[in-house]
Amino acid sequence: PPGSSHPYHGAIPMKTTSARLLTLALLLAPGALALGAPQDRASKLPSAETVLAEMRRARWTDGREEAPRNTTMKGRWSLTGLEGEGTFEDVLAGNRAHARGEFPGWGVFEQGTDGEVVWEANPISGVIIKEGEDADSVRRMLGLFGGSDWRELYAEAACTGVEALGDQPHYRLELTSRGGAKDVWLVDSKTHLPGRMDMRIVNSMGAEMDMQMRFFDWKSVDGVRYPFKREMKGGPVTVVYVTDSVVHDRDLPADRFALPPKVREALEKSGGERPPEKFELRELEEQHVMTVRVKCRTEEIGRQLAVILPEVMMYLNAAGERPSGAPFTRYWSFGPDEVDLEAGMPVAKPVEGNDRIRARKLPAGKVVVGWHTGPYERL
Repeated sequence: PPGSSHPYHGAIPMKTTSARLLTLALLLAPGALALGAPQDRASKLPSAETVLAEMRRARWTDGREEAPRNTTMKGRWSLTGLEGEGTFEDVLAGNRAHARGEFPGWGVFEQGTDGEVVWEANPISGVIIKEGEDADSVRRMLGLFGGSDWRELYAEAACTGVEALGDQPHYRLELTSRGGAKDVWLVDSKTHLPGRMDMRIVNSMGAEMDMQMRFFDWKSVDGVRYPFKREMKGGPVTVVYVTDSVVHDRDLPADRFALPPKVREALEKSGGERPPEKFELRELEEQHVMTVRVKCRTEEIGRQLAVILPEVMMYLNAAGERPSGAPFTRYWSFGPDEVDLEAGMPVAKPVEGNDRIRARKLPAGKVVVGWHTGPYERL
């Protein structure tokens, strides 16, 4: 789904505020706090070190002492405004992972890491190699829930208070990455299990966005507790994952987490290789489209597209229609500080719009086609 983080639904949470959100959600591995009820005064709060040390043990039951070699989670996912359900399969093994989600009429969404390269692929944005803080946010999820000491993942942590989540008080933990990013964890003071995680990610449109994950319906499988329901919110999109099965210690092929050919190709291009610098003429037919037109600053293009594209898709779904091709953006003007853009989806026939989402046509005629590799503001 567009604008999300990607469908890492059960292990890691879906780069289209979708495609990337799906990836982070399933990468939860073992981790029962033995903390008492939270105090009103900050001076009497447990230290972050205490909470984090106990959280590592929070998901162990029945005397289990070793983490699974690998975990496979399968289930269903749904998206705000869309009818029907998709399926997911997420596989986690230490610092390696692969998540695959599919939704009727949308295609396949994937995200993974071989332990070094973090990547995602979806029908909206194609293949994306995650770097910097974007990749580190995935590694933090993998490491923290996979049993790594928090000091390997963060520069500092603090227990800053007590916050209500539902009708239950939770300890609020603020963890700062070595790159300066702040993640917030809310840990249930009674069950001692994580209730929510807040973090900032980079979506499939290249824009920063706030993502929130909620965990529900904890169940024990082979002595490890898992949230069998997760809700991930990013921008206008909410993705709900329901886990149907969890299996540990499967015999996985040696190349199970190897980079797919399409990812290796994208990795080579991201290292400096670019498509030929040439343009070509094409003849296009008239195309019906559903679009939203806005003006924004150049650095806000990705954030705007992360809102507009899911909005148009959900509108089409509610009208019983589907896009007939890939999303597009039309730039009416592109200045150094402000752009006037129109973004949306092609449709096979006219669809009635509303005050914001308009039915329009792209005219027939000759167009110039070329490649741009890089951020939107450098178009």
